Amino acid sequence: AGSVGQQLALLLAMEPRVWELSVFDLDVAQVPVRGVAEDLSHLASRCKVTPFTLSINQRPATELPTECLSGCSLVFIHAGVPRRAGQDKSDFLNKNLNIAKMLVEACAKFCPR
Repeated sequence: AGSVGQQLALLLAMEPRVWELSVFDLDVAQVPVRGVAEDLSHLASRCKVTPFTLSINQRPATELPTECLSGCSLVFIHAGVPRRAGQDKSDFLNKNLNIAKMLVEACAKFCPR
């Protein structure tokens, strides 16, 4: 999880109306999602935090465990790759749109309401 995603997960975990939080990232993330979930579990809140990880070659809509998204009433997505020096804007946009597409497909499959 990136630093922005970690901070947003922290805020969600501290929110009294949130009782369960699934944290998902790829296994190539700089900070392992299991560590983020472990840190959040030390908060004085009633929120249950569960980490989920996929490899970079796996697709969320077909390989993400059902319990990650099933029954969710809110899905907050903070995902994408930073723009690299010299990278064409359309290449940057296409990569991030593909990431968003894969995550939205998983949401449509597991929590369509």
